[in-house]
Amino acid sequence: MTRFVEQLRLIRNLSVGACVLAASIANAITPPGATPHASSPSPVLRISPSPTPFPEAPFGLVWLASSEEIRRLGVDFDSQSRNQFGDSYVTRYLPKDLPDMHYAVLSFGFDDRLIRVTAIGREYAQDRDGSTILQRYEELAEVLEEKYGSGEEEKHIDPKYSGNRFTRGLIEKKNWVYSVYEPPDMRIELSVFTEIVRPRWRIIFEHLPGMRQLEKDLEATDKDAL
Repeated sequence: MTRFVEQLRLIRNLSVGACVLAASIANAITPPGATPHASSPSPVLRISPSPTPFPEAPFGLVWLASSEEIRRLGVDFDSQSRNQFGDSYVTRYLPKDLPDMHYAVLSFGFDDRLIRVTAIGREYAQDRDGSTILQRYEELAEVLEEKYGSGEEEKHIDPKYSGNRFTRGLIEKKNWVYSVYEPPDMRIELSVFTEIVRPRWRIIFEHLPGMRQLEKDLEATDKDAL
């Protein structure tokens, strides 16, 4: 009987010790003030949002990208000049081309950020009445309207330069055809003009926030110079 009582005491002491050890481990891994649980939930991984990307530009380009970043897109520059739109580069390849684009001019302002894209179409020979170039103009106008909304068209044909004298009217600045589109933060102008007496189409895309910054830079340059 005495031996049986001693065994019961030994079992009780072992149970108390196990409880004390378990409590010590729980205190070691649980932050102060927290209540330990049998299975605590896994911590939530929080990922900071990525920086806001630059706005999308036409032809697979990116507004406000630097000239080096545009080069990384595979665009090779043929020549460089500085004009009223800042540092400008001529290229014959863009990531997304129109099949009849002849060349394009990319302008980066005075702080090396893309703010203006001018695309020039191929020349149309033997098109004195303008029928071919005007047909292409209408095709491009339809695409621009579908993507950017309705535009405002200005079309003037001098009676003396109609029919087979339409292209001559473009050369003499007596005829003109153009449309302007104004989606958010952009101005787009589609027009027909002549270069070396041959009619071509032209599309100008301007990033308005970048163009406003260009105006401020020009004003600051004038004040600094004078």
